Amino acid sequence: MRGLRLDLLKEQKVSPEDFEKYKQQWIDEVQPLVGKEKIEEVGMFRHGGAVGKNIAGRAGSMGGLAAGGVVGNIAGGLMARGAAKKAQSQRAGGLPERLMLAVTPTKVYAFDYSHQISRKAKERESGQPTEAAVWDRDAIKCSTKKSGTMTMLTIETPDGETSTLAGGSAADDAWSKSVMQALGAL
Repeated sequence: MRGLRLDLLKEQKVSPEDFEKYKQQWIDEVQPLVGKEKIEEVGMFRHGGAVGKNIAGRAGSMGGLAAGGVVGNIAGGLMARGAAKKAQSQRAGGLPERLMLAVTPTKVYAFDYSHQISRKAKERESGQPTEAAVWDRDAIKCSTKKSGTMTMLTIETPDGETSTLAGGSAADDAWSKSVMQALGAL
């Protein structure tokens, strides 16, 4: 693949100082949103399958090119990417594309963190994550499995909802792994 940096696919190493620095920044950002409970662990997560979405878009573009020229190429790529994105959203249990999980002694909070990358100026200007889901920590089951360079986290709720998420970077990172560990999934 052209332009692929293989170093990004290795587990992201971080110094203990940087780990604590960013962890504290994220805790400071969401602590006011969780009430009086102290946040134990926090990390970024996202929908998995970014490579699959790109491959689907390219494959759709090629099929569109064969079927109808440039317009078919664009439409085919957009339709294939849209279908892949919908599948990602379903695997993530409808959670936002980019989120932060915060673990307290009794709850797990999922905050929509896409305000940083939103195309909507109003969302970017709010500058604050919003609550997307809250689960009782004792009521959920968490597990992990390796998928390529990522460890995927699956959260199962008592009502049968399942959310499968990847860590926030292109490979495992210390923050998402600390959340998985706190949830007993590692």
